[in-house]
Amino acid sequence: MFVDLDLPNVFVPLHPQILNQIKINNLDINNLNIEKNPLLTKIYEISALPTLILFRDGEIIWQKTGLVTESEINSAVGSFIQVLNC
Repeated sequence: MFVDLDLPNVFVPLHPQILNQIKINNLDINNLNIEKNPLLTKIYEISALPTLILFRDGEIIWQKTGLVTESEINSAVGSFIQVLNC
């Protein structure tokens, strides 16, 4: 299942419960155009696409490069939300 998060060119496979938690916890999902942002590409050591990164307070708490399954995304985001709710 792909959910349009009303962001241009961003489609993220998320379980509806996780999507609701993202909205409840005011989390943002953004994309980065690596061609227009080469400095950020270096800073976050993005060497291949796709790369997904979760941040907390400006620090990377999870990063995965390459194909990411729906269950991996749901697990990572779910763990992130649990940390926020503690």
